[in-house]
Amino acid sequence: MTEETRLIYFDDSYLFESKATILEMRDREEGMKSIILDKTIFYPQGGGQPYDTGIVSGDGVEFDVQETRFEDGIVHHIGEFSNGNLNKGQPVELKINEENRRLHCKIHSGGHLVDVAMYNIDREFPSGKGFHFREGSYVEYTGFIEVDERPAAIEALNRELEKMIQTGSEITSQSVDTREELEVLCKFVPENIPTGKPIRVVTVGGVGCPCGGTHVKNTNELTGLYITKLKVKSERIRVSYSFR
Repeated sequence: MTEETRLIYFDDSYLFESKATILEMRDREEGMKSIILDKTIFYPQGGGQPYDTGIVSGDGVEFDVQETRFEDGIVHHIGEFSNGNLNKGQPVELKINEENRRLHCKIHSGGHLVDVAMYNIDREFPSGKGFHFREGSYVEYTGFIEVDERPAAIEALNRELEKMIQTGSEITSQSVDTREELEVLCKFVPENIPTGKPIRVVTVGGVGCPCGGTHVKNTNELTGLYITKLKVKSERIRVSYSFR
């Protein structure tokens, strides 16, 4: 049985190059291959954050990682060779797309700062799913805001976001072992915490929340973050955000 992949993107979200060893090669659908490594800097899609792409290389051979997925504790680097082949036990170099990683860190951290802003303006709704992609980013909450209150809520959120970004605070993360620890450290813990993944707490703007993604180092890196829209449907509040 293949051992679980060590997720070294947890150690440093801005680690764009590293080394690893191939544990296994697998065939995928449509002629694609999957490389399984002992450790990785590639983020597998999840938690509303897109996957990393990049290159795995060794001895002049390059493997183009077009998709990264997490399955049963194992990270699959899915793609195809541009030349040659790589083998089990071979040491390789990893290089992710730096521009995309930096952008994903910023968008994901922005979503968490929106959470904190909601708390700070006394809109403490249970959080739901988030979508932290290049286009259409949003976070959702369970609850209701009256139609005539929504413009003022957007204005208050934008003021709070601007204040927290200007003040700046370090964004930190830590591992925990149980849901009980999450409930101590976080404002709200969703019922649908993913199973089979390490449990992490990310603290943004002084507020802890469960998260397994990558992040910027300080809230002052989120300049230009603002709320674009607030929509309520079926007791679901969707707060959309972007960057100027």
